[in-house]
Amino acid sequence: MPDGKDEGRIIHVPTVPGKHDLHYEGSGEFAPKDGVGKETYDDESKEYVGESTEDDFDLASLAGVEIDDDLLDLEDISDIKLDEDLESLVVEDDLFDVEKEMAKIPTLKNYRSTREKRIKAEKPIFSMELAKLWQEKMRDIIDRSLPISRIPTEYFYDLIISGKFMNQFESEHGEGAVTYYSSDGGYRGKMSHACFGTEIGGSTKEQRYKWEKYGTLCPDDDLASIFEDKDGAASQYGRIACVYKNNVRPFTTYTMEDSLSFSDQHPILLNDVPDEYCMHRRDRMGIPMEELRTCKNINDVKNVLGTSYYEAQIHVPELSIEKYVSAIAVPYSQINGSYFSSKYGKNFKVADVMKIAKEKYSNLDFFSRDRVGRIRKIFINDAGEIEWERKDFALNLD
Repeated sequence: MPDGKDEGRIIHVPTVPGKHDLHYEGSGEFAPKDGVGKETYDDESKEYVGESTEDDFDLASLAGVEIDDDLLDLEDISDIKLDEDLESLVVEDDLFDVEKEMAKIPTLKNYRSTREKRIKAEKPIFSMELAKLWQEKMRDIIDRSLPISRIPTEYFYDLIISGKFMNQFESEHGEGAVTYYSSDGGYRGKMSHACFGTEIGGSTKEQRYKWEKYGTLCPDDDLASIFEDKDGAASQYGRIACVYKNNVRPFTTYTMEDSLSFSDQHPILLNDVPDEYCMHRRDRMGIPMEELRTCKNINDVKNVLGTSYYEAQIHVPELSIEKYVSAIAVPYSQINGSYFSSKYGKNFKVADVMKIAKEKYSNLDFFSRDRVGRIRKIFINDAGEIEWERKDFALNLD
């Protein structure tokens, strides 16, 4: 029977060469000949032979199929001998694109040369065996760590209305070392210059708006830790947390303590090979090798090293919610709380701000931990009540 010809309401739809499944026209549903099971018509035997599978497809069915010579010319790839060659080409191409973007960012354009100069002055402490274990273990753990930023609840409304994250130079407030009023960038400017090669001299206040923003790291397999303050930052930096998409990762660095102790540690890009220098020198001196082997995520590493705060520095100059934020975590206890915004001069409820955010950013998700500890997506309905999605929450980081 010819391909795709109608038989009343039943048509033959090709599956593999020489075989056709019966379908009802326009419905996409199978139409078995005898009313039981799925049947397939075989051109060679001129019979219906039962359900077709991938096993029905053999090399003989490809006889006579021509390959367009333009698609593949072995002469053109004669110099490529190994799969690794192709892989390295792809990696180098990806790095080239990232490096080109980094060159446009004021806090990253001098990063590589600055870091190389700094670590050359360091004496390595790790043995070769420990350095190898550290790189392999931390590569896996960092790949599964999420950059997040915490927001004080009283600034939540400001963030949603502005639609972007501001560093302290723009917002003129901060929960850490406040230096927005300093002409040279103060503590943060000194750190940024030392670690990233940021050009401080002559920089205007508006130029400093584009300097790095700060956050922390959370394991992707333990979102509950956001609500348990395991990143060591919640009490100081706020209980609401914004989880970033993957598109910030190439432009995010981290230190394994507060970056203001930059004389003893050196920030490193999330996507670079982890080395010992992102650790504080004190921690490098006594890292327990056997305990490190048991670590499964970033919280385990913090427990082993006895540190509480791993800092992320996000180097995206225009860090908008719409483009860079996947979801916002809101503790259940905060949802119906009322807070005063000094900038806008009025009280607001977190639940009301969540509704505004959902209308403004349709792809933004909110999640919380329910009374029995499950991480669930949440909605605020028209009556202002909390609604929980029944299934466990999954992030969309793309």
